[in-house]
Amino acid sequence: MQFYSKKNLLFILIKLCIYGNSLFAQNENKHDSITSPNYKAVFETNLIDFVQENPKWIEQDTTFSLFSEFDAVQNQPYCFSSLGNIGSSHRMLEYQSNTFGFRFKDIPLTQYLITKNNITIFKPSSPYTRLYYVTGSGKQHVIGGNHAQQIKNFLIGLNFGVINSLGIYQHQKTNLSNASVFVNYNNKKHYGATLIYFFNKATLQENGGLAIDSLFDNNIEPYRAGMPVRFEKAQNKYVDNNLFFTQFYRFSKSKDSISFFFDLGSIVHSLDLSKGKWIYSDEIVDSTTFDVFYRDSLTTLDSLGFLKLSNSLEWRNGFNFTIGNKNRKLLTYWCLTHEFIDAGDYKVRHFYNNILLNASTILKWDSSLYINYGIKYILAGYGKNGYEQILNFSYKLQKSHIFNLQFTDQINPQSFFTRSYHSNYYDWQNNFNPTHESKIALSYSNKFVELGIEGISVDNYVFLNKFSLPEAYDEKMNIYSAWSVLSLKWRVLNSQTKLTYHASNADSILMYPNFTVRERLSFVFPMFHNAMIANAGFDVFYTPIFKAAYYNPSMFGFYLNTDKEIGNYIYIDVFLGFKVKRFNFFVKLINAPKGFLPYNYYSTPSYPLPDRQFKIGFSWRFYD
Repeated sequence: MQFYSKKNLLFILIKLCIYGNSLFAQNENKHDSITSPNYKAVFETNLIDFVQENPKWIEQDTTFSLFSEFDAVQNQPYCFSSLGNIGSSHRMLEYQSNTFGFRFKDIPLTQYLITKNNITIFKPSSPYTRLYYVTGSGKQHVIGGNHAQQIKNFLIGLNFGVINSLGIYQHQKTNLSNASVFVNYNNKKHYGATLIYFFNKATLQENGGLAIDSLFDNNIEPYRAGMPVRFEKAQNKYVDNNLFFTQFYRFSKSKDSISFFFDLGSIVHSLDLSKGKWIYSDEIVDSTTFDVFYRDSLTTLDSLGFLKLSNSLEWRNGFNFTIGNKNRKLLTYWCLTHEFIDAGDYKVRHFYNNILLNASTILKWDSSLYINYGIKYILAGYGKNGYEQILNFSYKLQKSHIFNLQFTDQINPQSFFTRSYHSNYYDWQNNFNPTHESKIALSYSNKFVELGIEGISVDNYVFLNKFSLPEAYDEKMNIYSAWSVLSLKWRVLNSQTKLTYHASNADSILMYPNFTVRERLSFVFPMFHNAMIANAGFDVFYTPIFKAAYYNPSMFGFYLNTDKEIGNYIYIDVFLGFKVKRFNFFVKLINAPKGFLPYNYYSTPSYPLPDRQFKIGFSWRFYD
């Protein structure tokens, strides 16, 4: 099968970026253009914006066009490599900056875990509940839901999700669960408080991939459960529990703008408690895979845990003023945080007392201009003298044309795991220099298209080498990327194309493809006088040949690949969905052309993506 060359694909990407404005359009409504009976608006925001006292509420999207994308790894703008089973470890195929400050370990389950950054807060006009369930081949079950309601001055909410999937190969089962409980009180005058508890729990069987790839490549063994794998008793467990409480006292009673008004602002206190543990176990130790044992030559039970208690005190204030008929706001935030950290393994425990300073300034110039500058600095403790400064510039031209410019510069300490770890197979104590990263990104979006380019410079990048040992790259990395999300809506036709392009001087270390392509084409048909809406289409994913990172179960992470190439495959899913009032239903055929194309659909070496599978799912929304 003939595919486009890299230069041709880049030319197409650039051309689409240039002409996308006139070629593509999308529905601007946040809910169906054909409104369901008894529809009631539900607004949502994220937790980080919510606790800033001035969240951006967005009307919930009730369309069902993306409901069949029930896998959080697949329903993303960027592409990921995975181990072939929902809920398994995965890796983003694009460079991603690390969170600033103390990091326990980079857990390869980012799209399935609840964090403070991705918790959704709902604001319904009446009690709101949504439930969903998906099942299919491989004894796969995905269950989840949300609930929210306002009770006088209290807003309460619940989010939960469960993934349980046996997989189609030996010893591939995944079992994940998480939930968050949210309570907010606001007297709408001076005082407000938010309490949220959330947890994540994952138990993953680790088979180490296929023992003989050729059995799959040549389809010698069609019975996938009968194919030999590398490990039969290995397992990874990860669990964390988190409690977050924040309260504020607002000095002024009103936020109304006058010709010139200094807002005394608010005093904010926050308490953040996190506790987590990672455990790797294997009942069988293979001396042909590992030749050094630091603890036991018969069985393995390794663990690494952490406890972090954070207290912060913040003052928020600003100016509200009017020039002509347009409102202007200048806001400032000052925050001092103390962190107590206890982290370690069976051999060594480390204690840190961190002190961090956080300050930011926000300028809102009417509704068209937004400028935000923030800086975080580690005064003492883990990563002392590290900092992160971010400048965001956003300009809205007319109603739908938005330009964004972001500059980031950070000196960030390495993760605790890469600095100190002692287990049955590995033992190290490193003193890596912090990573210095500078990034500039420019994006443009309107109701037709989203485009972006970015350039990144990285010093002291730490990765797992071919021996699965942490190593610092001794050269400066220069990384360039571009992306485009293009949408077409014409009568019953809907199309969304996602293109990414990546280039760097360290591809042998980063191990990303030069480009990826994702296409979703669907047809939406109102039926029975709009009493039911049908949606049918297909998803296509393509990645070129590249050297993808290997996966090491005992490291619970990906490491350097120096020889194996994968890619150059087309993966197609076909789906059919129906919506009746507030009930959504779909059926989906994963990897529909299986058997007609080569057996080369790996996204991680030795871990094939699923063969043809049948999925079925439904979602139901309730009001009152």
